[in-house]
Amino acid sequence: HAPVTVLETLASDDAYDVREFAADNINTPPHVLELLSKDEDVRVRSSVAMNKSTPAHILEAMLEVNEDNEEFMISFLRNPNLSVDILSNAVMRELDRADEGERNPLQNFMALRDTFSRLLKLPVGTLVALS
Repeated sequence: HAPVTVLETLASDDAYDVREFAADNINTPPHVLELLSKDEDVRVRSSVAMNKSTPAHILEAMLEVNEDNEEFMISFLRNPNLSVDILSNAVMRELDRADEGERNPLQNFMALRDTFSRLLKLPVGTLVALS
């Protein structure tokens, strides 16, 4: 059980693997996890995303920035505290992008469905059946 001051120091280390250690630690306080959630290294961000101590508001902010990174998404989807609300907000953002003309809504839905199916290792039909 590392003291908060030690975890704060580790979180600002130059070596990504040291920051990753702090990001993995369930005793790392939310303010340090928030700092690490913006780390330049996806491995550090992925560790924050998988840490069961990461608050929901940090997970949601991370998803908005990292949703196109598969390594991050795999870690993110493994977080035991991931809520339907967070995933619903991600879907709504994608639909908003489609409304803004960035993507066709059908392409958007298909891409989300395929991504979640692949990451969750479910057959595509499973997600269609749930909708």
